[in-house]
Amino acid sequence: MKKMLFLSPMPLGNESSGISIRINALKPQFENFGIKVKVADRYSGEEADFFYAMVSTHTDSISNQIVDIIPPDKKLIIDLYTPIFLEKNLSFNIFNPCHWIVRFQKKQVVKKIIQRGNHFLVANRRQREYWLKTAKSLGLKINNNNISVLPTGVAKIKVRRLSASKCKVILWFGGIYPWMYPVPLIEAFSQIASRYPDWKLRILGGFQPKTGYSKIYESVISLAHQKINKNQLEIIPWQKETRMPKYLSDVAFAVHLPKKTKEDYYAHRARLLTLLSFGIPVMTSGSDLISQLLVKEQAGLKILPFPDQIAKTLESLFRSPQKIKVLSKKGLIIESMFIKKNRDFSIIKIFSNNKLSNMNLEVAKRHL
Repeated sequence: MKKMLFLSPMPLGNESSGISIRINALKPQFENFGIKVKVADRYSGEEADFFYAMVSTHTDSISNQIVDIIPPDKKLIIDLYTPIFLEKNLSFNIFNPCHWIVRFQKKQVVKKIIQRGNHFLVANRRQREYWLKTAKSLGLKINNNNISVLPTGVAKIKVRRLSASKCKVILWFGGIYPWMYPVPLIEAFSQIASRYPDWKLRILGGFQPKTGYSKIYESVISLAHQKINKNQLEIIPWQKETRMPKYLSDVAFAVHLPKKTKEDYYAHRARLLTLLSFGIPVMTSGSDLISQLLVKEQAGLKILPFPDQIAKTLESLFRSPQKIKVLSKKGLIIESMFIKKNRDFSIIKIFSNNKLSNMNLEVAKRHL
């Protein structure tokens, strides 16, 4: 049996993060090829036929280290899961010489990792376009057929939803970053909260300790405490997957307000699939593919990121529990619809060239 080593940039444990959701969703897909898969956050010299690593800008990352270690005859699959330079650009200061030096260094790390890769993964078709352009800008050439689109969906947890009459929570879910900003929602809810004392705003997992965006998180939370009565505001720290259902069971709907950037256009918003699969509709201002699909399929609402307009939409939903119920039901199919529309099978070529059985390849096609 062929072996594959997944090298995670962080210990997975039971922690819920975009990385853990991505890796935990990809692992069984590769196992469907008849490959024995092991996940580790460090390399101890294990023998494997295939290696998996995520793109990184850090010199001390496992991804940067592994390219110097594994033999050249071993296949390395690089997951280009995020449009990583677009995230970094959002905190880039063109007048700071240090930022230019750091940018150059980070590009060199990414270039080195991509040069060693034999095949590449992305989460949607837009990301493939982004990385083809980015590779070219780095002086590299990636063949379109060497990038597989493998979308991944939700964390595999179960949520027992309360009856609609008991769901009176507005949810902010998935982080507070330079590109993801709940202030318009806080302002909007503060305008109308006194008229709806049985409703509350819950900010769940606004700060991921490993991301380093503590200052922006603290300023947003401080504003929320100033604007909203303590009885109508809940600030919940980043949670392990096993504890997530407790904070999702009474949610009426969620609000997603990314800033209008290229990062939003290319991003894979797995958090939206998570919410929809639990029957939680989403109000979104996003331009990502999942936001577009959920609005088209009426599993949520398109909004503009302005407090007055958000407040009007909130009030409309507060007064229309039946509308929330209809949106909720339509969201249940979005994950499978999105994955079917976006996936492809280019990765199969790597495994077929390594003499896996036709039966395993056919099984994999049905599961990818």
